[in-house]
Amino acid sequence: LGRGWDQELLEEKRYPTRWDLDDAVCDRPVVLSRVCGHVAVVNTRALELTGLMRTSTPGILKDNAGHPTGVVTRRALEIVRSRLEEQTTFEERKKLLMDGIEFSASQGVTTVGFISCCSACLKALQELEAELGHLPVRVRIYLNPQDARAMGIQGLKRGSTFLKVNGVKLFADGSLGARTALLSKPYSDAPDTSGYAYMDGDSLQTLIKEACKSGIQAVVHAIGDRAVENTLNAFEAVAEDTGRLRHRVDHASVLRGDLIMAMRKLDVVVVVQPRFLITDWWVVNRVGVERAGLVYPFKTLAENVRLGLSTDAPVEPVNPWETVYAAVTRGRLEEIPLYKHTVKECLTLEEALHFYTAGSAYALLEEDELGVLSEGKLADLIIVDKDPFKVPCEDVNKIRVLKTCVDGRWVFNLRGNDSSNMSRRNCP
Repeated sequence: LGRGWDQELLEEKRYPTRWDLDDAVCDRPVVLSRVCGHVAVVNTRALELTGLMRTSTPGILKDNAGHPTGVVTRRALEIVRSRLEEQTTFEERKKLLMDGIEFSASQGVTTVGFISCCSACLKALQELEAELGHLPVRVRIYLNPQDARAMGIQGLKRGSTFLKVNGVKLFADGSLGARTALLSKPYSDAPDTSGYAYMDGDSLQTLIKEACKSGIQAVVHAIGDRAVENTLNAFEAVAEDTGRLRHRVDHASVLRGDLIMAMRKLDVVVVVQPRFLITDWWVVNRVGVERAGLVYPFKTLAENVRLGLSTDAPVEPVNPWETVYAAVTRGRLEEIPLYKHTVKECLTLEEALHFYTAGSAYALLEEDELGVLSEGKLADLIIVDKDPFKVPCEDVNKIRVLKTCVDGRWVFNLRGNDSSNMSRRNCP
């Protein structure tokens, strides 16, 4: 099991295949996810075990002879992941979650949004909280729609200061890297496709209306401009609830001007991931020069909508300073082609820090207690080794977190203090 490959970084500029993987491992199943998480390649053994070798399930890429290549996306990828979930024990799940929480604390993150959380992970987090008294960092849950339905309204309302359900996560499309993000016009480097709608407009609207009925926030993954348009149409059908519940678009990577104005009118919250600018260095080839100016328009969004920043980890590093660095430099130092087309979309350091703290607190429905250091707010703070306003912008991503304090308690110390003891020590 692995993750992180990008065909654009491979010598042959193509997806790996099952035959490539079989050359390395043929007697055990192998699943390697692309960095975006929207496509994976599996070996022949994995195809056989999942029943995908001989099936018409959508999302199985085949060669010219009609044979599965091992590349899976959409429904086929869901089947592969469900098999992995079935083989993960409860104790393994608890350990993985705790490792992730402690790593987040080490990076200076005091509150995380757990996107597409399943009921098994929520149960594991609840047990961890019961064992520890409280989690090292706050976790805000966004369930997948199936588990949200199963829990019902009363189940969704339960929670604590450190662990609670905020909403539901829906997917309108895929990723630019996998060419599954839904665009209004075909991809420039693959004119035979415009991407895919992961759910039709009626289904998206139905699930958003269910979220409204339950009184929870709907967060929709929408990367391509057509996917964003479909999402906004669904939000418009529940316009009164969209602002009240803070329904949200995550990513909004390719945005036409009319869509930004529609977001403003509907009072939609938008959460973007600046580190995509570095990872998606090939994006000008994907969408073409004529659409390059529509990609990751952070400054324009900041001037028109409620904006928050995030990492989309594990797609990008958890380290917040990598996110801030990308928002400020937009790939200039890496000579990313998009930079010259969108230089006016750079955020200032102060803006990036504001949207990552106060902006993200608002996106998480937490602005009354989090996001700024002021009287009456919870005591979340970090100590870093350098003043970000006194280092060159090219060194912002080199800043290290020395200590992390959550709600008045130290939960991380770079010097190696035991976190289980630190969590009981109040900040001075």
